[in-house]
Amino acid sequence: MSTDNTLSNHLRTFFHDHLTAQRNVSPHTLLAYRDAIKLLFQFTAERLRKPVAGLVFEDLGVETVLGFLTYLETNRTNSVATRNARLAALHVFYRHVAARDPISFASCQRVLAIPAKRGPSHEVDYLERDEMEAILRAPDRATPAGRRDYAPVTSRWTRPRTSASGERAARSG
Repeated sequence: MSTDNTLSNHLRTFFHDHLTAQRNVSPHTLLAYRDAIKLLFQFTAERLRKPVAGLVFEDLGVETVLGFLTYLETNRTNSVATRNARLAALHVFYRHVAARDPISFASCQRVLAIPAKRGPSHEVDYLERDEMEAILRAPDRATPAGRRDYAPVTSRWTRPRTSASGERAARSG
């Protein structure tokens, strides 16, 4: 398989035919996918001590992709969200290859089985008074859409909070 440069064919059909012609993705998506694949290639070439132009699809197996994801988090200090975005781009590429190349199907399936990593959630538990007032001022209440947007925010903020035991929480302010 590596003699006919299938990797370059997969790349051409992925970017030109699949992403651009069939899915009509935005230029930003195209650049994000390009960057993910470019970083994977650079990582793989360095790891295998061969030029990027010498890579073949078989070099990009599940062990390489797992190593790449670890590299993103440790060496490049990417966040879990960035790591997952790169993985999502690679999943789209490997799905495309699996559909086009039955010989590579098993290898693609192993990469597609790599799950997204759960990261820390940064949930906002409260808003400061000035932040809430800014949200309440945002909708234009002179329009139907503005009134629609204003109503649920107002009802959520002005409704008395209750604790787990059902008692009303004291409201300061």
